[in-house]
Amino acid sequence: MTDQAEPRPPREHLPGLITPSALLLCALVAMDSNAASLPHAPQGHYHSSGQVLLSDGSLLPISKSLVLEEHRFLSVIRSSTVMIESTGRVETDFFGRARLLLEQRHVSGLSAELRVDDQLMFNLLYGRHRGAQLNLEQVGECLYGIETRQVYCPVDHPQRNSR
Repeated sequence: MTDQAEPRPPREHLPGLITPSALLLCALVAMDSNAASLPHAPQGHYHSSGQVLLSDGSLLPISKSLVLEEHRFLSVIRSSTVMIESTGRVETDFFGRARLLLEQRHVSGLSAELRVDDQLMFNLLYGRHRGAQLNLEQVGECLYGIETRQVYCPVDHPQRNSR
């Protein structure tokens, strides 16, 4: 005879796994449902500007403005060929990271005769559908858009005009 305990059948392990799993799931749901109400959402006027290298080798100046206020955002992208206005909600996750959720987007300035670089149009129209999102990371006083790889700094940021 051996003193080893006999292994339990797999069904006996199930109740022991369900309870911790259910508690973990409830905690995750609670954290996510409270994310929009967290006070960590950035506020203020942000700006980004620079040049876009087109496929034909030419440079196109472009500027982006982002206003974050009361869990809402307004974004305006301007170039010599197009202007895009976007609005939507600002939510924050449990760790205070901001996420912009697109509700409306309006593109103006495009015409059939206008030749616009395909890659530029893809980048400008990124996330044009309702519900698209842009995740922002805080980098000092500035915000970094993960999906668009764009840095937005406060309008009064000291290095804004040096870029």
